[in-house]
Amino acid sequence: TFVCYCDRVVISVAVIPMATEFDWDLLVRGQILGAFFYGYVISQVAGAYLAQLYGGKIVLNGAVFGWSLCTIVTPLAAKCSLNVLMVCRVLLGFSEGMAFPVIYHIFA
Repeated sequence: TFVCYCDRVVISVAVIPMATEFDWDLLVRGQILGAFFYGYVISQVAGAYLAQLYGGKIVLNGAVFGWSLCTIVTPLAAKCSLNVLMVCRVLLGFSEGMAFPVIYHIFA
């Protein structure tokens, strides 16, 4: 869970110098930060359902791999285009949103 919280905070800090580099206004910054939570909200139920189907360890490993990959790709996505960055952020939120339901499934 510590890694989840750190990952959520990192973009909030990184968006400030990125906004200067890519000339993003406050609206675009808000959309970038909000894109994470669209994926996060959607994946809560999906994560629990997948954990029941395939087991918590497999789903959690996939989720960690997914959000790690998205975190690594985020700077490249920002250089590509704003739309690619938004998709990357939604996928990051989707992957990270699975963590808590899957962890509770493992503990149960």
